[in-house]
Amino acid sequence: MDAARFLGGIISQSAPASAAQLKSVGAYHALIDGGYIEEIGVAQSVLCDDCDRPHDAAVVFEADQYGIHCPDLGFIPKKRSELVIVRPNLERLVQNLADRMGCRRIKSTPIHCQTWRVGIVSFPSADVAVYFQPTLHDALDLRCLETALSNEARVQYGVILTASGELERPPFKTVRMEDCLKFDKVAMAFEFDADLVVIAGAPIKKKGGRPSAYSVKLSKIISARADSGKALSGLNEEARAIRAIYLAQCSTDTVPSISTIKRILTKT
Repeated sequence: MDAARFLGGIISQSAPASAAQLKSVGAYHALIDGGYIEEIGVAQSVLCDDCDRPHDAAVVFEADQYGIHCPDLGFIPKKRSELVIVRPNLERLVQNLADRMGCRRIKSTPIHCQTWRVGIVSFPSADVAVYFQPTLHDALDLRCLETALSNEARVQYGVILTASGELERPPFKTVRMEDCLKFDKVAMAFEFDADLVVIAGAPIKKKGGRPSAYSVKLSKIISARADSGKALSGLNEEARAIRAIYLAQCSTDTVPSISTIKRILTKT
């Protein structure tokens, strides 16, 4: 599984996760080594599925051994590795993004609740503020974000990076981690693999040169889907569908980012 999607899934749970259930995913060990996921000890309780009626069972340590107590079966020994829980290290993720994006006005702690300021990225045409909000699912998430931003300097262009959810708080644009981040296994770092200026809706400084290397192939896919009536009404959903087709048809190429596909979609 893609590392950004995998980490985003853990973040969106908003609670510690079982290491035993995650270790089979290839991205897990790289994220542990990179410090993006950290072990925080043993769970206080786990699901007991050893008896006929699965139930929540307290974790205990007896006779130098971990285990759980089941009303029907009594003490059931468990390996410590089966009980370890992990959580995402948001400070590590935010610091990584700030470093790789060349941000200024970085803040190493949340500005309110779980809202983080990644920093300000300067471009020839405009400055773009980048924030991280773990989830943007409902009114509570949005209220936390609103409170955080109310104490920040006003900006014209900004992007809210989130693990899950697509609610927006104008003039900021919301983008999910899995749609814009790419994990570099050599550098053990997440790269922002998208056009931040386009996502933020900031002005683009025109420059000469050849059109995007993806334009021809993407335009063909876009046209074929439109002609066949398969095109989806939502811009984000259609961009993801096109990206999946591009990956299947052009597996040897570098896959274009969602923002690149959206930009070409709006022009086709």
